[in-house]
Amino acid sequence: MRKQVKVYTPLVRYERILYSLLDVELPFPVSFRQIGFFASSLLAMVILVKLPGFGFMESWWLINYVAIPVGLTWFFTKFKLDGKAPHIFLLNFIQYQLSAKTYSKYEKAEKPAKYQYKTNVTYRKGVDSE
Repeated sequence: MRKQVKVYTPLVRYERILYSLLDVELPFPVSFRQIGFFASSLLAMVILVKLPGFGFMESWWLINYVAIPVGLTWFFTKFKLDGKAPHIFLLNFIQYQLSAKTYSKYEKAEKPAKYQYKTNVTYRKGVDSE
């Protein structure tokens, strides 16, 4: 006989939404998650523009500091890749690519360089084959 255990974590995990800032109503509600993605992508763009080789992007301030952070925020909050948030999917994909692919008893196993079967193989000819 199983006993049902009540879990209240879905009640605590609700998305916090910001409707106004300092008594000024925002044109649309913004979640704290969207604010975090926007701030991190904006910081990444500020750092990227200052790197050598990306100096040509300094004149495109509207694209660098508005369009790209808004686009990245929209992508990371609205889409799901393989049923996961895109940043979680990318982290899992990188982790998979860097991990060992051959395991034996849940431990990394080395592949032999060359393997050759040293047993006799017997087979039976069919009636049709000559």
